[in-house]
Amino acid sequence: MLRPDGGAATPSAPAVTPGQTAASVLTKALRNAEQRSGDGMSWKVTQANSAHDVMVVGVQTNRTDEARVIAEEIVAPLKDNYQEVLIYVRGTNEVSDSLVQRIQWTPDGGYVETIYNEQ
Repeated sequence: MLRPDGGAATPSAPAVTPGQTAASVLTKALRNAEQRSGDGMSWKVTQANSAHDVMVVGVQTNRTDEARVIAEEIVAPLKDNYQEVLIYVRGTNEVSDSLVQRIQWTPDGGYVETIYNEQ
């Protein structure tokens, strides 16, 4: 099995087979996370794209105060396949809709959170 960059997948990483997209690997990982959490997750992925060793994920949630926890759930199954994961978290109500939280994960830097105001 191959990583998106063509290298061999490690045993603990969700493997990407030829013809599978990074988004389908993310979808499978998120289903597994939902089964583990059992709460139906109060957030959803609105988009996922990857290029080279980077995955970009858009998330909508009513739990914006838990953006870091959400990011950790998303990154956990991806970290062996990507050198950078960017998660953009948006709220589901008028007050939080103008704020975007970006959580960047890299193997060397860990998690870095930034808040943007889209007004």
